[in-house]
Amino acid sequence: MLYLAAWLIFGWTASALGQSGGCTPTPGLEMRVTLLGCEVLRRGDLGGGLAWEVQQRSYDPPRAGSGPTSLRVMVVRQGGAAVAWTEPSFGHPARPERLVTPRGTLLRLPVRPATGSETSLDEVWLRREPLGDWVHLDARLWRDEAALRLAPGETLSPASRLEIRPLRATGQVARPGDRAGQPSGGAYTAWLDLGEDRLLLIGFSRR
Repeated sequence: MLYLAAWLIFGWTASALGQSGGCTPTPGLEMRVTLLGCEVLRRGDLGGGLAWEVQQRSYDPPRAGSGPTSLRVMVVRQGGAAVAWTEPSFGHPARPERLVTPRGTLLRLPVRPATGSETSLDEVWLRREPLGDWVHLDARLWRDEAALRLAPGETLSPASRLEIRPLRATGQVARPGDRAGQPSGGAYTAWLDLGEDRLLLIGFSRR
């Protein structure tokens, strides 16, 4: 799945945008694959001049002999233009959350993993004040620093839940010998803050 997502992200020419048929274009994805079609499945309002839409996109086969690839993308738009979006994935985008902070407007675009997957796919964007530009924040790098606070052999379970009120992530700690999906090291809370291009780890606790 990660290979396919990376392959798509480095894809899409501007000519493909003309085939989007009612979907808000997202030129920032800069793909170079052929978009066969796009359908808006759901729309909603976020307040503050922001609206969202879930798009079902169909792309040319990624390799010879395979069928078209169909993926869903959540797009947040402002004034008719896309300002934030999720990477194409096999997950299921849910309604975004908006939080006004002293540093600007924070958006969490949750993506529920597909059946059988434990990897968090959430996307986080920040509209900086007073500049007004939207910045994509890496919502996963904090895990590397959090892993340094674990005992030798312990790891963070792939499944985690991100919240923005307050800004934190929660999940489980796995120990050597644990069965897949059955971590035994207890629960953790990772307290986060807004960095320049990522979510920063500022506290870590276990129970």
